[in-house]
Amino acid sequence: MGTTLALSLPVRPRRALVLPVRGVLMTDPDGGDLFGRIARGDQRAVSDCVQHFGGLVQALAKRWNHDPLDAEDAVQEIFIDLWKSAGRFDPARCSPRGYVAMIARRRLIDRARKRGRAPTMVAFPEGFDTAGESTSPAEVLEHG
Repeated sequence: MGTTLALSLPVRPRRALVLPVRGVLMTDPDGGDLFGRIARGDQRAVSDCVQHFGGLVQALAKRWNHDPLDAEDAVQEIFIDLWKSAGRFDPARCSPRGYVAMIARRRLIDRARKRGRAPTMVAFPEGFDTAGESTSPAEVLEHG
């Protein structure tokens, strides 16, 4: 027969968190309530989300992109994805921070794949015969 061990740990009551910059009141210090608010169309929740998770998203984007402008574009795309997918957040499956990191990772992988498929410009070799100004497009097509 098994023995059950019960631990009595002190439980801290959950308090509202007031962010110092704007005085935003959040019921969940991890940001889980933000996604529900975003899904319901709360415009303030989007800016709260950017403020709460901006550092994480920016750090991930900088790690994946060597170009600072590309990293900024990635951050914007990630927050757009978070806005679109806020209704799919399930706190039973992962933490809010994990959800943000997962969305960011997926978007950054997509962007890296896209960069890998981008055509590269190659210069014409020396002595490459280009059509002169006097050559018409029809002549180029006839003579190859």
